[in-house]
Amino acid sequence: NFLNALERIILLPVITKLLGAENYGIWAQLGVTLSLIAPLAVLGLPQALIRFLAAEKEKKQIQEGVYSIFFVILFISLAISLVLLLFSGPIADFLQAPLLLVQILSLVVFFECLTLVLLTCLQAFQEFGQYAFFALFKTVGGTLLVIALVFLGQGLKGALLAFLLI
Repeated sequence: NFLNALERIILLPVITKLLGAENYGIWAQLGVTLSLIAPLAVLGLPQALIRFLAAEKEKKQIQEGVYSIFFVILFISLAISLVLLLFSGPIADFLQAPLLLVQILSLVVFFECLTLVLLTCLQAFQEFGQYAFFALFKTVGGTLLVIALVFLGQGLKGALLAFLLI
């Protein structure tokens, strides 16, 4: 959690200084959109996985529960991503963002939801070493990749693509 807060503090001056205030505003809007859509897409199922499957002892029940949750979230996040992709023009106009960024955001939503399920599985089954590694890699790797792509001149598109790569 500390690293997530630190990520925002580090990215703020990088994006505002190198890309300008307007692009930072678009970055913030896309981030807020992602943070609103992703929890809706997963329907609270990762929390249900932690609550109900963490104490389960029978491997078949655990497997069935994890697969059920994973495929439900897979299809819901795919549907939401497709809707975002289909309506990317009006959404881009509403957010006053480039069309390509909204299209990339639709892919980020899909993969962010799946990543959330996988990280929750590690958390539910008390694989805290692996959970910490992947969460740290996602946060630190994502931040470093965003900074690198912005410094390499890829702009806001590169910064958003970094979240697809991590």
